[in-house]
Amino acid sequence: MKTVWLIVRVILYTVVTVVVLDGLGLLGLTYASYTENQPLSNPQTVVEVGDDSLLLEDGTIVSLDDYTLSITVMTDGRNLPEFFEDRPKQVEIREVGKGEDLRTEVVVSNRRFYCGTPYVRAVTIPIIPRRYERYEEKVLAVGEAKQLLKRQ
Repeated sequence: MKTVWLIVRVILYTVVTVVVLDGLGLLGLTYASYTENQPLSNPQTVVEVGDDSLLLEDGTIVSLDDYTLSITVMTDGRNLPEFFEDRPKQVEIREVGKGEDLRTEVVVSNRRFYCGTPYVRAVTIPIIPRRYERYEEKVLAVGEAKQLLKRQ
């Protein structure tokens, strides 16, 4: 009977020690695990990237000029060829809104940023994974379809 209580006490003290060390930030049991995903439901491949236009595989030209609302914000001031260097060359064209509020969105797959600070510990024992999706969808441009899309 003493042996059983000794085992229970050792397990209890170990659990309490691990919880306290985790709470102090000295011991970590979790790690980041990334899942490759495709956030776009109907992606179209970009064949050619120009300074202010995209040529899609079906022959559609997406013209990204002064009529678009969010192009410079999304690209962080980079031009389109630089913007598409580090991401999949795919876009999705969506119609949003109704009636007079109908707009066309050009959506891209964007790699997410995850801060690694919660995982920095003096000692990390990777037991519990925290799963994150690698990509998310971001709106590259918004405008009227007749201004954004042109057929060849």
